Amino acid sequence: MINNNLVIKNSLLYKNKKGLTLVELIIVMGLLVLVVFAVYSFFGVSSNFFQKNSDKADAQAQSRLIIQALKIDVGVAKNIKIIDRVAGVAVQVVAGEVAYYVVDTNSFNKIDGNSGSDNIFPGIPINGLSISFTPEGNNVLKVVIAATNLKPLETEFFAPNLTKFDSGGITTSGISGDTIIITKAIGN
Repeated sequence: MINNNLVIKNSLLYKNKKGLTLVELIIVMGLLVLVVFAVYSFFGVSSNFFQKNSDKADAQAQSRLIIQALKIDVGVAKNIKIIDRVAGVAVQVVAGEVAYYVVDTNSFNKIDGNSGSDNIFPGIPINGLSISFTPEGNNVLKVVIAATNLKPLETEFFAPNLTKFDSGGITTSGISGDTIIITKAIGN
């Protein structure tokens, strides 16, 4: 005969033992993997978003530096020659001249005829960088800077010492070139 007290005690012992079955462990591990994957994906998307915005900020900062440099030289220009440069052909300047143009569609270059320096603007190269210079009237220069995934930056400069654009280059309003050669009125 089986003692009922013994059966009740044994069943209570099994019910009071703490622990997980193999199935419960597999379910918990699966849920944990899903949570870790979701967190990792979130950080990956955040990192990509940050990188894209960082690249845009770098391109905008580089564009502002270009505009500032142009503002100084155009402000003292006595002659401006706008040309369409052939890729790979060096721009020649003499003393008193400064040239601006894009190199390899990712960096902006300034050549100073006084020092002979070939100065690529500091900063990270900008993908798809392009610039266009367009004469607007007798002494207004329109500049448009564009890059991949960036809204074009457009501005106009007034050159008070300039009476007309150099006839050896583009002089017609609405027609643009990608290189500008500035002869300075001050500091020749």
